[in-house]
Amino acid sequence: PGQSKVKPPLAAVLDRLATSQRSTPARWTVSGAGDAGRAATGLASDRTASLRDYLVARGIARARLALSPTVMGEGVTIVIRDTAGAG
Repeated sequence: PGQSKVKPPLAAVLDRLATSQRSTPARWTVSGAGDAGRAATGLASDRTASLRDYLVARGIARARLALSPTVMGEGVTIVIRDTAGAG
């Protein structure tokens, strides 16, 4: 319980990102990692879904977010791609 919850230090960063990107058409790839040896795949999926839900609650359209949970590594990865001019 609580392992996939967005904690205050990360929330502060996500709040700034969401505020700066809310009105742009950029697409996001969001990835949360699992912990090795602890049902990592499920935990990674839960963490990534928590990131998505947090960003959606702050005004980032769900359709702009691609989820990519990862078992390897640690932490959170967010890639923002500018789609302006993309055909």
